Amino acid sequence: MGSTGTTMVSHDISELVTFWIGGCLFGVDICKVQEIDKVRQWTPVPQADPHVLGILSLRGSIVTIMDLAAKLGLCPTKLSHDSRIVIISADGRCAGFVADQIGPVMSMPSDQICPVPANVRPEQARFMEGIFQAQPHLVSILRAEAIIEDTKGQDTATEAGI
Repeated sequence: MGSTGTTMVSHDISELVTFWIGGCLFGVDICKVQEIDKVRQWTPVPQADPHVLGILSLRGSIVTIMDLAAKLGLCPTKLSHDSRIVIISADGRCAGFVADQIGPVMSMPSDQICPVPANVRPEQARFMEGIFQAQPHLVSILRAEAIIEDTKGQDTATEAGI
């Protein structure tokens, strides 16, 4: 007899919130998404990097809103009726970016994540965790921590002349 009839099933499945930016489909771990909201007025930040759209107050916290498309080297985001602000959080900090349109939530087995292709520019690759094939599209999985860290360093980098 010897066999108990049980099989090992991988439970290592993540869910991704997906969104379109610059004609490309991206996703971020659903656990890192604090909220998705309609675009509302933000306050511009004088002399901020070009990809920083401004800041807004979110339940008493100041959140930097960026044009992630511009940061990734894509065409800058053009606001439309479908545009949304995606607020992500990690390590007790948060940041936001504008998405052209929100896509579906997707389940993704971790063993189906492919590495970031070698031909992706390093300045883009640092924001990416990997690629997931979701027929008929490829989903670029973003690292929330890297996006948030990039917004945190704005003032320090500017003061240091970087």
